Amino acid sequence: MEYIAYGLGDFDIDKFNEVENVEYRNKPKGGLWASPVEAERGWKDWCEDEQFRDCKDDDSFRFTLKDNANIYYINSVDDCKNMPQVTRELMHSMIYPDFEQMKRNGIDAIQFNLSKDKTESFCDGLYFALYGWDCDCILVLNKDVIILR
Repeated sequence: MEYIAYGLGDFDIDKFNEVENVEYRNKPKGGLWASPVEAERGWKDWCEDEQFRDCKDDDSFRFTLKDNANIYYINSVDDCKNMPQVTRELMHSMIYPDFEQMKRNGIDAIQFNLSKDKTESFCDGLYFALYGWDCDCILVLNKDVIILR
């Protein structure tokens, strides 16, 4: 599968920031965020719908992942619940993935497929389980699996 990341122009893999958990956030610091080029609803779509920013092809790069990359796919709330999680005493309704533990467990990337969520109740679906993961996307945890195009 091919992915596209906007806003970075040419990507320098040597400047990849290792993933770090952020307290009370369900997104980490670091890693590489992108969307599948053929995503039903990717980052570019979300930006257009929300009038957030212009995603220009000349300010993007494409990549794939090595065939042996260990990708954790999130297609349902159960997939979220099965990830290692950081225990938080506040805000019980939100899932706080332990990204550092996932990387230690050999997970190279997390692919979030919001468009595959078939939950009947929007409030019980993926959108709120990982609030802020607003589109079909991938978070690369391990730079060693990236193949630049």
